[in-house]
Amino acid sequence: MKSMKKVCALAAAVMAAFSLFASEMPLAEARAKIGEAVANSQVMAQTMKSLSADNQKAFLSEVNAAISKMPGSTESKTATFLTVNRTALQNAAKGNMKTLLAEVFATVPVEALTVLNESFAKDLFNRKLSGNDKLSDAQFEKIARDVVQAVGERATGLKDADVRMAFTALMFIRSSNGEPANLTDNLVSVMPEKSREVAKSDWLPAALGQNQDKTYDPLLGGADAGREPDVQVVMNIAGSIVLDALLAELVEGVEMIDPTKEVEMPLLDADGTIPVLTEPHGYRDTSTGLSIRK
Repeated sequence: MKSMKKVCALAAAVMAAFSLFASEMPLAEARAKIGEAVANSQVMAQTMKSLSADNQKAFLSEVNAAISKMPGSTESKTATFLTVNRTALQNAAKGNMKTLLAEVFATVPVEALTVLNESFAKDLFNRKLSGNDKLSDAQFEKIARDVVQAVGERATGLKDADVRMAFTALMFIRSSNGEPANLTDNLVSVMPEKSREVAKSDWLPAALGQNQDKTYDPLLGGADAGREPDVQVVMNIAGSIVLDALLAELVEGVEMIDPTKEVEMPLLDADGTIPVLTEPHGYRDTSTGLSIRK
C-alpha cells in the first residue's frame, strides 16, 4: 500500500512538472510578440507571465533593444521604456526581480534612466508604500546593495556601467526617504573604486539637487549619453500609473523582522499576483498614431 502511494505521489509530481513546462511559452514564440508587447501593456504582462525566469530576462533585453531602434522623440521612447519595463517588473517570476531590475538598468538608454529611476522610486520601491513599509533599514540597505551590485555585474564591459550603477543607487536613495541615513555612502562603496569619488561628490548630489539646482548633466556627461527627456512630456505620454509596492517582493520573511539579528535574505518575487496596468494602451507619438495629450 505504501509502495502504491509513493508511485502515485511520484506520478503526480511528474505530471505537475510536465504541466508547468507545457504552460511556458518558448522564447521564439515570445519574440514574435515583441511588437505587440511594446504597443500594449497587457500583451507585455501576459507574455512575461508565460515565460520562464531565464527567458523573461532574454525577452526584456530584446524588447528594450527593439524600443531603442524605434523612430520617435526621446520623450515618446522614454515613455515606452517606462511603461514596458514597469510592466515587466510587475510580472516577474518568483525570485527573478533582482535579475530583471539589473536588465532594466543595463539595457535602457542612460538618458531614459533619468525618468525611470524617479518613477520607480516613487511608484514601485518607495519605503512608505504598503508592503514596503515592513522592511527594516538593514533589509532595505541589503536589497539596495545587492541590486546595485547586480547591475554592475550585468553591465560589465559597457563604457557607461558605472553611471548605470549610479542611477540604480539613485533609485534606492530616492525611495529610502532618508533612512538609513548612511545609505548613499554604503551604495557608493559597492561601485568600482575609480568612480566612487565622482559619484559621491558630483553625480549623486547633482541628480538629487543637494545644495544646488537639480541636474543630471554630470551623469549624462559621464556616459556620453543623449539628450535628457522632458519629464513632464514623458509622463503625459505614459499616462497615469497605478502604484504597486514591489520592494517587499525582493525580500523573504518581511513579516518577521528582528532588527537585532544579522539579515540574510534570499531574493524573492511575486509569490502572488501583482496587478498589471488596468487598461491596454498604446504609446502616444509612436507608430500607434496617438498624439500627446495637451
